[in-house]
Amino acid sequence: MLAPGNKRISTVAKEYCLAASTLRFYEDQGLLPTLKRLNGTRIFDADALQALEDIECLKLVGMSIADIRDFMNLKRAGDATLSQRQQMLSNQRQHLEDQIEELKQSLVKLKHKEWYYQEAAKAGSEDIFSDDCTTEYYRAHPDEQK
Repeated sequence: MLAPGNKRISTVAKEYCLAASTLRFYEDQGLLPTLKRLNGTRIFDADALQALEDIECLKLVGMSIADIRDFMNLKRAGDATLSQRQQMLSNQRQHLEDQIEELKQSLVKLKHKEWYYQEAAKAGSEDIFSDDCTTEYYRAHPDEQK
């Protein structure tokens, strides 16, 4: 019989919209604590459910499986690792901020190309642009210029 608060892997999979194979993978990779078994079925207790919450959060912010494993191992080691975990999160935040900046730069380039082809299509030719259409773009879109 299932203890109160414990859940079968199939229930957890449905609740988190994950495949049971994903949950087994997490356990095999050392992300989850070793799960208890009931008649061969993996059982999630409160600790395993909290670990899964952490894993899903870390996955959402783009951490690799290896980094998530390291983070979860540090968490299992207790409060002595709080500063290490905080540093890992700070590093991941910086990584995301760097990615956001790269995406912003890519978006500016994409908008430029989109504008270029919109204007060329209106005119029916690319010949409307001088050699330096970038200057023309920024003249038309001063807010895009850095």
